[in-house]
Amino acid sequence: RLLMYERTGRSHAQARHMYSVRGFPASNFLAPPQPMEWLDFNGELPSVCRTTRVFTSEHACRFDGLHMHLVAHLDETTAIDAYAERTSWTCTYVRLLDEDDALWLPAGARVECTIDVDASTDLPTYAIQVRVAGDARSPFSHVTDFSWRGDG
Repeated sequence: RLLMYERTGRSHAQARHMYSVRGFPASNFLAPPQPMEWLDFNGELPSVCRTTRVFTSEHACRFDGLHMHLVAHLDETTAIDAYAERTSWTCTYVRLLDEDDALWLPAGARVECTIDVDASTDLPTYAIQVRVAGDARSPFSHVTDFSWRGDG
């Protein structure tokens, strides 16, 4: 189920928009999740950071966006996972590409996401650059980028 942030009058997700989601089918995940932002609230928080993550598709698939969810580790053994558990936090789906522009990726394709975070103000900015490579030997090609302010 998509909970649209804006009223569009359309019944499908639009490219370059963020959506709150619950119940996103696990079968639609292309690769295991990886942390895109890691904050340790017991130490000094970075005001600006850049992280690059490479996801490898586990099966042939259509790629059109990113699913993000919060995992809060409270201690060594306790975590809250906003995808796996029903919490007051929702997950975020960023539809990056229109249906006609979605990329067909073979199993083993790589999706590289470079995330820039500027949290130096009270309204953080986020920017994600996405590049794709068809396999482990192929070079990456730029697909799209997306940015937003605040928590979505």
